[in-house]
Amino acid sequence: MRLFYTLLFFSCLHLISQNRGNVWELDQIQIDFNVTTNTVLTNTSNTVSSQSSICNTNGEVILNYDGLTLYDKNSQIIKSNERFGKAYNSVIFKKIGCNSKYYLFETKAFRTPNQGVPREINIVPKLYYSQYEIDELGNVTVIEEDVLYFETSIYSGLTAYVNDEVQKVWVVVRNGINLFTIEVNERGPESHQISKLGDPKILKYFVDGRDQMYNVFNDLKINPKGDKIITFIRTNNYLTLEKEFIEADGYIQILTFDKETGEAGDYFTQTTIEKGETATNLFHPLVGEIQGDKLYTAIRTRYLPFGLPPEHFLYEYDLSHPDIKSTEKFIFKQPLTNILDIQIGPDRELYMVTLGLEADTFLGRIDNGSVTRLQNTSAMSILELPSYPQSYFVSNFFVKNLCYGDVIEFATDLVENAVSFQWDFGDGNTSNVMVPSHTYLDSGNHTIQLEVSDDNGETYFYSKDITVKDELVSTTLPDEVFICSNEEPIEIDAGLFETFLWSTGETTRKIKVKEPGVYTVFVSNKDCCVGELKTTLIENLAPVIDDISYDELDNYATIYASGAEPLTYILDEEVIQDDNVFRDLSFGTHKMKVIDANGCEISSDFDVRLNIPEYFSPNGDGINDVFKIPQLRGNLDFELQIFDRHRRLIRNFKNQEVLWDGTFSGQQIIADDYWYFLNVNGQIFKGHFSKLN
Repeated sequence: MRLFYTLLFFSCLHLISQNRGNVWELDQIQIDFNVTTNTVLTNTSNTVSSQSSICNTNGEVILNYDGLTLYDKNSQIIKSNERFGKAYNSVIFKKIGCNSKYYLFETKAFRTPNQGVPREINIVPKLYYSQYEIDELGNVTVIEEDVLYFETSIYSGLTAYVNDEVQKVWVVVRNGINLFTIEVNERGPESHQISKLGDPKILKYFVDGRDQMYNVFNDLKINPKGDKIITFIRTNNYLTLEKEFIEADGYIQILTFDKETGEAGDYFTQTTIEKGETATNLFHPLVGEIQGDKLYTAIRTRYLPFGLPPEHFLYEYDLSHPDIKSTEKFIFKQPLTNILDIQIGPDRELYMVTLGLEADTFLGRIDNGSVTRLQNTSAMSILELPSYPQSYFVSNFFVKNLCYGDVIEFATDLVENAVSFQWDFGDGNTSNVMVPSHTYLDSGNHTIQLEVSDDNGETYFYSKDITVKDELVSTTLPDEVFICSNEEPIEIDAGLFETFLWSTGETTRKIKVKEPGVYTVFVSNKDCCVGELKTTLIENLAPVIDDISYDELDNYATIYASGAEPLTYILDEEVIQDDNVFRDLSFGTHKMKVIDANGCEISSDFDVRLNIPEYFSPNGDGINDVFKIPQLRGNLDFELQIFDRHRRLIRNFKNQEVLWDGTFSGQQIIADDYWYFLNVNGQIFKGHFSKLN
């Protein structure tokens, strides 16, 4: 069987890399980025406000998480945080090298009663991950769930960066002054490395209750290019019953990030661009996002008097400038309004949600230094925008090292206003269409080259090496398997793989089959490559034993059988012959087997009885001259004793051929009746016979 490997290249202004974040579920509205680069808001009956989600390559939501409950594409519940409070942060991404498996990383804490306060609270969050498998129909299977990665307490910062070029995902979390970078590859989460940040002046874990210390709150973002990490930190001091604060500081820090190695800048390379007053009794961190080289962040005002909520100022900073602080540009402020979240979208535009008076609670977009209100959300519960790995929204030219037979996703949205394309597929084939398709006939290494020209006459060159992995083959599953019509179900073995899905619905390596036909199994290996294996079960009619005849006098049996010629005859699994006659049989039960040309067999038990003569006449005429029992032979354990009418023992045979000429002490005995006593393997036979003249 040969599978053909097809490479599809997608290139146009409106195509966004991978489509993984193309639908946002926000309580009762949906933002669909699949149709156009313009924002499309649709009213929906959905009441989930996504904290994180992911779409398939068609831009359809397949996992949706609100921090408490995880839903599949049909809004069916996959899991619910019954033991935990709402996750502080979460992110979902596809497992490297595997088209069907997905990870959910989240920071969350166990729920526990708060003494003296009649409700539950969230305490020290830790980092957990889960792994799910999704088939082509959207059915979700739990592989791992709520696995604790760190025993160490983790604060709320969590983000991820997917680097398809090096086939790794970097999950980044923050714990105090430590920034942990976790490598997640085709084998799963592995080692982590630590980078130290500036001391954020941690006071105590956050506890939701009165007379408690407030903690450091922070947010983490890696820009789409993967060269910067931004952390937003807020510290509060002791909150008294009178809601008084000692001075509190907020920080916005920038560190370098290496998307190839996952290393973050250390304490000496970080940049602090803001130290604002953030004292408040509301549980909201500083928020922000990067668009190109511009950072947009919300800075809180000082705590306002008379119980009024604090306000946010939205600022823009130029990260490419050597003095970032000097580039500060005021963008937006609304009285008594908080900016809850800022998130870049698949269209590379910035979106934000606010909380304020009814007229000032809205979903908006940041456009060229101003804020455009898209929809009032005062009747909805939108406290955050869905979190995605920012690399999903970067212009790119990449291809993953996929498996033999797979369709490669290829994004080429690097050049705006592109008018011409020239592809070289690395195997002698080329194309000049915008979205070509190409089939590789074999696995191996290929270099893809792309030349793109825009409407200004500029030409751009790109190159990428790809590896088409080997086809999955089995050494234990033949193309054809034969089964005999009289056999029990036989076992077929798919081989050494990680997962199995048979056309029968079974998911084990080996299955038993009986009915003739084609059996298909989809298997995957440790690289998450998926292959389709097939075997055909062919039924052969088994031979039939019509009769077994036995000649007691001459001690031979004849087997009469029919079936696919030539037939092979076997006696007691030892004597194998083409002849259907077996001679010199011993007393007892024998197994007669017939095997046809296809290897099908039939067997039958056959009993050989003792032929003890009623008389003999040793007169030399050649007829019944000796007393004999031909079935006493082989490995039988026997003893035969012959007595005269006076009970005198005149002949004894022990495990030897029974042939007696009628003599005793060299003389012929008289014609008379004689008695025998025979013990064969513990079985007793008694009787008499006559000697004639």
